[in-house]
Amino acid sequence: MSILSRILFSQFLVLLACSSVSGQTIRAASGGDFDEIARFVKEKQESNNLLLNGIYFDNPYYNTSGHPFLGEDRFLEGSVVYWNRRFDNLLLKYDLFAQQLLLHHEQQNPLVIVLPNDFITEFRMNGMTFRKVAVGEEGPCFCQVVAEEAHAGCYYYRYKVRHKSNYSQNLMAYIFSDERQNRYIRIEDSSRRYRNNRTFVKAFPESMRGELRNYLRSEKTRVKEADDGAMAGMIKFCNEILEQKIN
Repeated sequence: MSILSRILFSQFLVLLACSSVSGQTIRAASGGDFDEIARFVKEKQESNNLLLNGIYFDNPYYNTSGHPFLGEDRFLEGSVVYWNRRFDNLLLKYDLFAQQLLLHHEQQNPLVIVLPNDFITEFRMNGMTFRKVAVGEEGPCFCQVVAEEAHAGCYYYRYKVRHKSNYSQNLMAYIFSDERQNRYIRIEDSSRRYRNNRTFVKAFPESMRGELRNYLRSEKTRVKEADDGAMAGMIKFCNEILEQKIN
């Protein structure tokens, strides 16, 4: 049984002791029906208590240089869609190395919980919106939604890697890299990774590549270095062309 399954099952047992539950639900839970247990826990718990469903965070990042988090190494105000419910005014950290979202409970200081990715639909922090999407080799993962239109979208998979230290005195066991990004363009229902203007344009149908090259030249845009606003304008332009092709 996975860690997440054990968490849900323990919560199920607690709620079971305080609730009248159908024999069908008990049999399903006893048989390890993950969806049935999750549905029962969600229905029985109050919204605020749902945010306590997770793993207590025990910081494993000691003797390291740098940090694994998005932006600064501190909790930032944000929001999350969790168990299909939206929670605002939260204190969040996003661990780019482990790809997990940390929640700081102010009222239960210093409680920090890892929210299970299985129940997170999207979250927003540091001025960015992250949503679970299926792109490239990463598969379903949380990506920053840079721009999104009906026929095209742009997503960044942000991450960090950890290297063993080469310090002779071994003062720091590991060193975290700077933030890295894999950039993806979505065209209708398929996505492709791009690295520069050439691979960005090549992702689109040949019939519209000339217009895209002209737009990039006129706007002096280099997609590898463009800010989110410039990419939003680029995606809007791509969507308009795709819309014309359809009509």
